[in-house]
Amino acid sequence: MAQKNVEWIIGRLVTDEEFRRSFRADPGTAIQGLLGSGVALTRCEIAALVRLNPKTCEDFANTIDPRLQRASLRLESPPDFGCEEDGLPGLPDVSQEAGAKGSSIR
Repeated sequence: MAQKNVEWIIGRLVTDEEFRRSFRADPGTAIQGLLGSGVALTRCEIAALVRLNPKTCEDFANTIDPRLQRASLRLESPPDFGCEEDGLPGLPDVSQEAGAKGSSIR
């Protein structure tokens, strides 16, 4: 039974982007999460899985047809839309103009 779980986990590493991201960040925690949800593994299997190279898993995943992938919609970092902190370049700051006219934007 445990071998089937090992195969399932390895399959998940190459087809599930979110799980792969979690594994890349902390392999031990990712595997512990599976154990907590009822996946049965021996201590030897856990040790071997935690030692998998996340980069190798990522490289292999990149060879899999995208139609077999489970994509993540979560962003690792917010996108840079090219906006300046105080507003868009070249556009007036409407929050100051609204305050000067006595109105507010809601």
